[in-house]
This record gives sequence, structure tokens and C-alpha cells, in this order.
Amino acid sequence: MRLNVTKRAPRDIPFGLIYGTIALLALIAGRFLPVQNLLPSCTFKAFTGIPCPTCGTTRLLTHLAHGDLAGAFGLNPAVALTIIAALLLFMYDTAAMFSGSRISFSLTLREAILIRTGAVVALLANWIYLTVNL
Repeated sequence: MRLNVTKRAPRDIPFGLIYGTIALLALIAGRFLPVQNLLPSCTFKAFTGIPCPTCGTTRLLTHLAHGDLAGAFGLNPAVALTIIAALLLFMYDTAAMFSGSRISFSLTLREAILIRTGAVVALLANWIYLTVNL
């Protein structure tokens, strides 16, 4: 893996700003709105009897919005990590937007395959965790 410092293009909107804003708005909604009463229950679980890979996300957002990290990770660790990563990336991209430069990295083909394989294994492990615990 190689790290590079590059200039940010003037019209470039980083993904961290987009996904971080979505995560921030979801946490605000989880904090101030009764989202558990507004959203329907999991349709996938109702039809199949097994939880979907994102089961527990609504309750997870409520736990995260109230600062209960242990409760959030207990409901769905992969989604909790994704939301926290999106918020961290949001903060980084906000700072990078004002500084004008970004840190980028390039991966070899082997490294990219290893990361993708690891992500798929982690998601499958998370789904097994949900199946056993929910």
C-alpha cells in the first residue's frame, strides 16, 4: 500500500461528506424522533424467520444516539462500525476540504483482493452472529 498526499479538486465532493452526513442525520433522528415506532419491522425476517444482515439497525441508531456503544455493538456490530467509520470519515473529509489536500492510498491487486475477501468474511460472520443472537 502506498500513501500519497494530493490536492483536492475544486468540485470534488468526497464520499465521507455524503455518507457522514447521512449517518449524522440518522443519529439525530434516532435521538429526537420515535424512529422505532415510525419504521416497520424487518420484512425479510418476517418472511424467512432469519434476520437480514442489517437487522437491528433502527434500535442500533437509537442506542448510538444516546451514547450506548455496547448496546449498539450488541445489536449489529458491522452496522455500528460502518456508522462510526462514516462519522470519522466525515470529520476527516471536512478537515481536508478546508486544508485543500487529501491523503490517498493505492493498493496492489493482491491487497485489494485480500481486503475484499476480508470484508465478505466479516459480513458473513456478522450475519451468523445476528442469526445466533437475534
